[in-house]
Amino acid sequence: MIAETFLDTSILLEAANGASASPHRHGIAQGLLTTPFGTSAQVLSEFYTLATRSIPQPLPEETASRWVELLSQKTVQPVDAGLVTSSIALSREHDAAPGDTLILAAAERLGCKTLFSERLTHGKTYGSVRVVNPFLDDTPAEEG
Repeated sequence: MIAETFLDTSILLEAANGASASPHRHGIAQGLLTTPFGTSAQVLSEFYTLATRSIPQPLPEETASRWVELLSQKTVQPVDAGLVTSSIALSREHDAAPGDTLILAAAERLGCKTLFSERLTHGKTYGSVRVVNPFLDDTPAEEG
């Protein structure tokens, strides 16, 4: 499956949290799930951990596991030594946290042009991947 976009943990959490404090954000995230997207093993692991422990209304473990199973049917980039090496290079080049650049490296390896995320600078391009925060209004984006 080809994925033009990559979904980060916060987007998946917003989609799964049916009791979200923001129905608007929940709707946006749900809409992104209907598009061809990719993600990574790192994101799926973070999703499970945060969904069952760190959101205001944690999901039952069985529900979070089912979400991971369903999300795994999309394109999922495994984490390997080469991806970590690419992440380190991106981290140095862009002065960004290695955890964030591991997500960028995964998106780049999948050939995704857009990373939907709240963690990195909206509108900035890192390598070949442009970051978009879908929860922001149409405000001017920083060029990369």
